[in-house]
Amino acid sequence: MAKRIVLFLFFFLFLGNVNAQVQPKNRGKIEFKKDKLPRKLTRATFDSTHSFDVLHYRLNLMFPFSSSAFSGTITVTCRSCVDGLDKIQLDMVDLVADSVFLWKEKIDGVQKNGEITISLGKSMAIGDTFSVSIAYNKASQEENSYRGFYYYSMCAYTMSEPEDARYWFPCFDKPWDKATAELYVTVPRDVEVASIGLLEKKELSEDGKWETFHWRTEYPVATYLICVTMSKFYSRWSDWYVSPTGDSLEIVYYVFTRDSVKAKNDFVHMVDAVSFFSD
Repeated sequence: MAKRIVLFLFFFLFLGNVNAQVQPKNRGKIEFKKDKLPRKLTRATFDSTHSFDVLHYRLNLMFPFSSSAFSGTITVTCRSCVDGLDKIQLDMVDLVADSVFLWKEKIDGVQKNGEITISLGKSMAIGDTFSVSIAYNKASQEENSYRGFYYYSMCAYTMSEPEDARYWFPCFDKPWDKATAELYVTVPRDVEVASIGLLEKKELSEDGKWETFHWRTEYPVATYLICVTMSKFYSRWSDWYVSPTGDSLEIVYYVFTRDSVKAKNDFVHMVDAVSFFSD
């Protein structure tokens, strides 16, 4: 049976002017000189100098979908890259930490200058793995001051590129650092949630008022690619790309219902695009 993977594609069509892009005056061919090309940035260039490597992010988030306020718990699984590691720093801006845990033991965490420093309570050796959990919340904010997470009556979504993930979850927020991720996103029952990777399941609360969406990716990704978007007004459909080896890739679209007819025309070449870039 072909391996089933979900590629999540989401376009903010409500902006209306997606095609109103500034075009360059000079449309001539652009030539690159070899001696002017940027130096290729390898993983070793950065991660070899960092004291720990994030392996996995597990997010449990609750969005009331009535304001930009929300709460969550994140568990970050790491591996020590040095001997004697006794604390770590994670990027965390405009979020309030309610409590911090190492495994199930409550530990200290100090927020300062857009970071949270977490004392591990003991020294880690190279290769040791550990998990820290942070329960946190974000207060409602003015619409013109949104960053990281954006709330509107029609939809709410995250936009983290290149280093704005820190505004909605604690993380090592560098574009070159990659980790696997899973998100448990709880919203009012009539709200649909899309995220990164594969939708594992949906589960209703006992009172039927809330629904939790579990999304997961087994492929390491940058923090800015970890995302969540939600709305009461989505239409959903999908196409399939099948590789020469027989693996199948589902391409799933979440689009505002009012834009769905135009969007189906816009996305008519998506499977061809995936095929081209896969090669």
